[in-house]
Amino acid sequence: MKSLTAESLLNTIDLTVNNINLLASNNIMQYSINNPLSSSYISGYLITFMSGIYEESIEIILREKIMRSGRKYIINYVNSMIHEKFRNPTYKNVRKLLEKFDKNWVEKLKTIPDRNKTALSSVVNSKNALAHGVTFDVTLAEAIQYYNDSRVVIERLDDIIL
Repeated sequence: MKSLTAESLLNTIDLTVNNINLLASNNIMQYSINNPLSSSYISGYLITFMSGIYEESIEIILREKIMRSGRKYIINYVNSMIHEKFRNPTYKNVRKLLEKFDKNWVEKLKTIPDRNKTALSSVVNSKNALAHGVTFDVTLAEAIQYYNDSRVVIERLDDIIL
């Protein structure tokens, strides 16, 4: 990735997934990962963590692009606008944000396979379901698959924007 900061954030998700797998394989966890309740709690944590990292990564990538303009007033405005207005990075919300900058970015974003776009939206929608007390039934295996599929969108955004 061109944004080392965003890449570093994504790598924290990799580390978290690896740690969860390590704990599960060594039976270190007090509650078995095979237990549906504890698995649900762990997948809920992972989903929430991923959603926050994705939001932050997208903001960082855009900030890095804007910093290249060198115009402090533009940098300040766009930074505050993104921070205040951009939440819940579903594919649809990412597309709407990019339209405000460059429609060509949106066209390039459309070339990402649907599986990857859907996974990104699934991460955010699952996080919102959990946060608002709606039934949360994402297994740990599904959460990890969502990550593997959705990370592609963030990496592609980095390539498109930077």
